[in-house]
Amino acid sequence: MIELFVQGKPVAKGSMMVLPGVNYPVPQNSTALRAWERAIRTGIRSATKGAIPGPVVVGLDFHLFRPASRRPAPGSADIFKRWPVPDAYPDVDKLTRAVLDGLKGLAFSDDRKVILLIAGKQYSEPTGCVIKIWGLGEIWTDPSSLHTWLERRIEGV
Repeated sequence: MIELFVQGKPVAKGSMMVLPGVNYPVPQNSTALRAWERAIRTGIRSATKGAIPGPVVVGLDFHLFRPASRRPAPGSADIFKRWPVPDAYPDVDKLTRAVLDGLKGLAFSDDRKVILLIAGKQYSEPTGCVIKIWGLGEIWTDPSSLHTWLERRIEGV
């Protein structure tokens, strides 16, 4: 199992763009996205000696900065205003895409090796992403670490 926390501002990786005058899709290439993927690659290099062979299960827990518009309102009758959840931008699937692309070739050979992906986001500081990667063999022989992680993730929601 690989486990690490990559500190920084999680950046969503959007869809391919079609630019005027260009007849093919172009990947998103922002400075913030490149910095985030670089932080992921740096973190995974220090956390592992090489890619996990075969199928993998990936758990991602994104910690996002809470904007002023999402501050708790303790007296509100609306439960989501009392305890705001990050049900706004950035989309969890776009956050996941950036992390998986950053891990590709370092934690696993290709993101098609990911057979189960569990991802969530919450308001928390420091900002960043908790990354856990299990080889399928590890889960078959000892599923307790995945179960424990899932239970903690569900309790945190």
